[in-house]
Amino acid sequence: MNFKISALTIIACILLTGCSNGQERPQEKAEPANAPDQQAQQSPQPAQPEQPAPPAPQTPPKNGQLLLAFIRKGLPEKDFSNFSLASFNNGFWHTMDVSYRKGENLALFELAPGQYLFESGIRNKNGEVYMILKPADVKPGMQTKMTINLDIPFETMTDAEKIIRPLETLPEIKTPAASGAEFDLHKTLETKTVVLTFLSAKEEPSVRMLPMIQAAVEKSAKQPLFVGIITGEFSDEELKKISADFKPGSVMITDPAGVIAKQFQLPRSETGAFTALPSVLVIDTAKKILLWTEGYDLNIETVVAKSLEE
Repeated sequence: MNFKISALTIIACILLTGCSNGQERPQEKAEPANAPDQQAQQSPQPAQPEQPAPPAPQTPPKNGQLLLAFIRKGLPEKDFSNFSLASFNNGFWHTMDVSYRKGENLALFELAPGQYLFESGIRNKNGEVYMILKPADVKPGMQTKMTINLDIPFETMTDAEKIIRPLETLPEIKTPAASGAEFDLHKTLETKTVVLTFLSAKEEPSVRMLPMIQAAVEKSAKQPLFVGIITGEFSDEELKKISADFKPGSVMITDPAGVIAKQFQLPRSETGAFTALPSVLVIDTAKKILLWTEGYDLNIETVVAKSLEE
């Protein structure tokens, strides 16, 4: 059966079927309904600045230590607790209520780093208070040591405070010295200041302090005379030993029965032994007692030297 296909029919077929020369018409790609949003999401975003890491937790600074050592007359002062401690905060000192560890003459504090102030007071014979204020800087992990001298400074003492007890009159001393020469206290004072010292030949305070007292005498511009009176009982060996410590030019007198010591009212125990040796007097040419101190005092050289400066 013969069909006649017109040109118009062929063109229509191509347009309807998309076929030409055996090629398929390309299909349009369907876009999902939300394609614009996805494109927006997939589009590159501006770079965000990096956030800094959170700071590491701060470790509080280590505590430090403040060690206080109390002394009186150059010797450890036991069980002293009449003091306070203040801390410096916001421009003011604040008294603290803080515990501490006690030693024989020590107080040990565990404190945060900072500035502190030691405060204490000492009363003189008249009941007047001498204040002691000492600053301390406590550093982390370190120990700050501070020595607290509980003596009232010689410069601040009144004449009455420098004398352990008053005497209405200065006793007479006329007696042979160990050298064999006669010693007359009042006659000697006409021309020389005298450092008169009552000593024990067997007790440590006297033996230890004797060189200190003489050191102050040797250094004085007044060129005073040192007179040592060995008081109370002693053996020949003890006397020989202590006499070896007397400097040339000094005077040594023995008073085993305490006759001279009694005139100066030296304190005694119930057994009759003198209890406050050494007893040290500095007497000037006006026969005025400038200093009279008794007992163990490792600051004696300084004390005697200052009295000789007056």
